[in-house]
Amino acid sequence: GRADIITAPATGGGPHVKVFSGSDLLAGNYISPIRSFFAGAENDARGLFVAAGHISSKTSYDIIVSTGSTSTPTVRVYHGTTLELLQVTVPPDAQGGPSGLVVDEYDDLSRAKLVYSFPNDVLPPAGPLDQLPNSKELAKPKALNGYAQGVRIATMDVNRDGFHDMIITSGPSDTPRVSIVNSQNGKSLRSYMAYSNTFYGGVFVGAPLNV
Repeated sequence: GRADIITAPATGGGPHVKVFSGSDLLAGNYISPIRSFFAGAENDARGLFVAAGHISSKTSYDIIVSTGSTSTPTVRVYHGTTLELLQVTVPPDAQGGPSGLVVDEYDDLSRAKLVYSFPNDVLPPAGPLDQLPNSKELAKPKALNGYAQGVRIATMDVNRDGFHDMIITSGPSDTPRVSIVNSQNGKSLRSYMAYSNTFYGGVFVGAPLNV
């Protein structure tokens, strides 16, 4: 019944995500993590951003991890109890690309559902993602052009379906677009510029978890 604390290293640290008990902290007890896992290769020092939300359940929280600088931009959802990788999402393009499209493919290691955003709402051809045609238009989602300095993430039930949706922003060098993505199907719910489209300083984002 108390909020816990989720931590992840910034640029320079490996992708080691830890969860600390809020009750232990309140009681002044020695803090040791109640969850601990690597959200990627242990030697990947590009940093992470973290959030929590009702993604797989309307009552329990999952852990959302987004990539840091110079990484391929992705948002990963891990089950809050089992730490199973549930979902991998490529965020909408930083310049205001189309909404996400579900691709019926699975990661060989995690069997996670993959959600990609393709230009002009074009569905990719059937087959494994690594066997797409040699076409930049199809094989590389426009989302890969943005988020060079990381994917900042927060969650909130924007569409009032009982599940938290993902509020995604980009770091420096990208336009200050805020994209709200339905966590259940990858579709874009809303997209807008938080500041002038000539501002390239990056955007941080937050939202109340109980809304």
